[in-house]
Amino acid sequence: MKEKNIEFIGTGGGLKCDNPNCDWSDASIEFKDMAKWLNKPCPICGENLLTEEDYKNAQALFAAINILNEMSSEEIDDIASVIDIEELKKSNIFKNTKGIENLGQEKVIVSFSTHKTIEIKEITPLNTDFKLVIIESPFAGDVETNVAYARKCAKDCLNRGEAPFASHLLYTQAGILNDEIPEERELGIKAGLVWGAKAEKTVVYTDLGISIGMKLGIAHAQACGREIEYRKLY
Repeated sequence: MKEKNIEFIGTGGGLKCDNPNCDWSDASIEFKDMAKWLNKPCPICGENLLTEEDYKNAQALFAAINILNEMSSEEIDDIASVIDIEELKKSNIFKNTKGIENLGQEKVIVSFSTHKTIEIKEITPLNTDFKLVIIESPFAGDVETNVAYARKCAKDCLNRGEAPFASHLLYTQAGILNDEIPEERELGIKAGLVWGAKAEKTVVYTDLGISIGMKLGIAHAQACGREIEYRKLY
């Protein structure tokens, strides 16, 4: 898959009611389905959720970013060489942008709004140097304590410049898999091991001990020749 030059996220994701006194939003709505919401009333307050103007603004912005993402680094450099970045920063689209100093960097993440006008909310550098890691920590038993601990482990990884994956935090959520059903638990473990094959390191957090599931993950990492690091938070 071609690496993108720009990753973009809409403010709040999906659709959000623009009425300041209404908190309705639905982050699951994808851009390809936005047309279905044109001139539809908000389920809570009744205001227009998506006007023709806002939809056209979103289309224009997505089209421009998709074109940039199809370009090579050399083509991007050619365009950048004839653009005055400092003058571009003064345009209305960037008037309230956080992280405006990151405009002009090679790869960025863009947060935006298309309500009434196109406005870039924030620009942050796209970090492509994260190391992919698999988290091994307990889950079964005291689930509440173990989930809280796993979340702290994930944050610890992020603070170390790593991109963590914890299958026991993802697959055990309501509506996905039930860890108390052996077949579903096994399915989640197998799916986590497949993800692990893409990781550069397995990190084992041992403050709460090493469970049977963790031992399976460690054994799989050893069989794959993947680096294993043991850590404690406390």
